[in-house]
Amino acid sequence: MRGKQILAYTAGIIDGEGCILIDQAKNKRYKAGYRNELRVRVGNNSEWLCRWLKMQFGGHIAYHAQEHYWIWGVGTKQAASFLETILPYLQLKRYQAEIAIEFQKGKYRGRPHKDKGKELAVEEAEKILLVKDHHRGGDNHA
Repeated sequence: MRGKQILAYTAGIIDGEGCILIDQAKNKRYKAGYRNELRVRVGNNSEWLCRWLKMQFGGHIAYHAQEHYWIWGVGTKQAASFLETILPYLQLKRYQAEIAIEFQKGKYRGRPHKDKGKELAVEEAEKILLVKDHHRGGDNHA
């Protein structure tokens, strides 16, 4: 496969097996004690598929022995870049990807922010939009 074929194939994997989410990570710098981070994951029984995704797009893979499946994932800026790359080929999760990309574009960039509480509220709202789309059938969590 080459170029557009790889992107279309990958979009099909994300539509069928992927998960686009905004997850909480511990962060001592914020009063809330956490920060919201964009993540894209694929869970599958095929080690080959997860290794192929890593080879094509970077990220990381892990094996969950108790559940007997592999996970490939990317986070934050890399996740947004990945979603922008496959966006034209996504069908079922296009709306989620658009929200996720906008979420990452609006992230705090290390400069002082006047209203961190407002920023966290916007991030939480975007997180809720992704969860609502999941409950409508737009996402399969791995």
